[in-house]
Amino acid sequence: MAALTLDASAALRVVLESGRQSATIDLLAAVAAVYAPSLFVAETANALWKHVGVGHIPKEGARRTGAALLTFDKKLAALAQRLDIAVAG
Repeated sequence: MAALTLDASAALRVVLESGRQSATIDLLAAVAAVYAPSLFVAETANALWKHVGVGHIPKEGARRTGAALLTFDKKLAALAQRLDIAVAG
């Protein structure tokens, strides 16, 4: 497969469902490019907020704890660094 588009639900699956992480990560590693919709960050944050709201994960679990942002967007990387968020990539 040449490329795929990663949506918010798949991204959260990698983070929240340990039993499905390796299959999703293997799929991502097997493609030449991974794309995300322009609303990816907003959709992911909204879905995470909903998981907290219904009690699937504790509020503390939704906060970043030692995580790094993976992006190739230079503007987003600069913003993250100004906010003291680690950037990988």
